[in-house]
Amino acid sequence: MSAIANFLARHCWFWMLYFMRRPWMKRLQHRWLREVPNDRYKQFPESFKSQNRFARRWGLPLLKFSLNMFLASVFITAAYFAAISMYENGYFNPPARAVASQSDLR
Repeated sequence: MSAIANFLARHCWFWMLYFMRRPWMKRLQHRWLREVPNDRYKQFPESFKSQNRFARRWGLPLLKFSLNMFLASVFITAAYFAAISMYENGYFNPPARAVASQSDLR
């Protein structure tokens, strides 16, 4: 399950970084500066760098963890529904002959 989550996380991470580096996305990121009051726009480069540093350090591991939790949840849910379905269809009931022979032993 971890290999699947690793594969999915790496591909998602690649595409996220790909789209974040496109010029139209960078324009969207900087567009909010037009509406920022006072001198807060001067803090933008440093805060943007720190956010990117945090994302580069923790983004992929966090994405892997999230996908592992998602896949574990899907696996547990599928196993639960399979067990319930098997129980409802009678796969867990013993054969009638075995039940009869057990009653003979008493």
